[in-house]
Amino acid sequence: MKEPQKEKVKVKVEKQPSCKIELHVEVGPNIVN
Repeated sequence: MKEPQKEKVKVKVEKQPSCKIELHVEVGPNIVN
């Protein structure tokens, strides 16, 4: 179930590069921190 979520995030990131940071925080807050 985690794989499809990543794909959705990728599409959102591609469509909205400005929200790339926000999406990354949702995907893996550990990486941002």
